[in-house]
Amino acid sequence: ATNSRLPAGHSQPRNCILAPGGSGFGGHEFHRSQVTTPPSQPVYSLKRYQAQMPHASEGWHSQQVHASYLHLHWGGCPEVARNFVAACERYRQPPPE
Repeated sequence: ATNSRLPAGHSQPRNCILAPGGSGFGGHEFHRSQVTTPPSQPVYSLKRYQAQMPHASEGWHSQQVHASYLHLHWGGCPEVARNFVAACERYRQPPPE
């Protein structure tokens, strides 16, 4: 059985590499564990749609690894996929010296 106090529901990540400048897209959180140490540099802020769930900062990264409780859904926001590809291209092609 899951703990009913763990967050679950629809959220919208904002201000991240996939949704810069405050734009956002849909996702779903489903926790089977609880964060004991919050990220020191969160990947994004979450706008949560359930009134009982406060907005939060979430996501961890280390080099090329990104970890999060959020399951992303890009279907209604194709520019997110373009932002992802652009971020991959920037990583692949470092800026000239």
